[in-house]
Amino acid sequence: MRLRDYQEAAANGVFEAWKDNTSALAVLPTGLGKTVLFAEIIRRMNERGARAMVLAHREELITQAADKIKRVTGLEAQIEMGEYHVQSWWGDLPPVIVSTVQTQCAGGDGAGAGSTACWNGAYACRRRQRGFREQCDNSGA
Repeated sequence: MRLRDYQEAAANGVFEAWKDNTSALAVLPTGLGKTVLFAEIIRRMNERGARAMVLAHREELITQAADKIKRVTGLEAQIEMGEYHVQSWWGDLPPVIVSTVQTQCAGGDGAGAGSTACWNGAYACRRRQRGFREQCDNSGA
């Protein structure tokens, strides 16, 4: 999938920001392809050998992200949410885990599984869920 010019610029901006910072925030209005943007960031990071975790607050965002990541990158994104659990073979985790913040705050198996964390809907982060961000920071994600 070919990115639009502004998506390409945003992805490049994230990587530029990471040169001097441990985190970056990309903001796009509704309908301009945030999911495609973070799928592209995941694709680039996967080429460097990094795994990723995508976090969201609603089930429809979880399934949308997993589907879009597969279409944009070709990578299988496994879902960890409710009755869905990450399937690992011989201890290897998948390249991408898509999960709810709630699942990870409750001790989901994917915490710290990725070296790249993408929050779909960072506006919805709550104070009680910041503990998960600290877990990610402490694990090197």
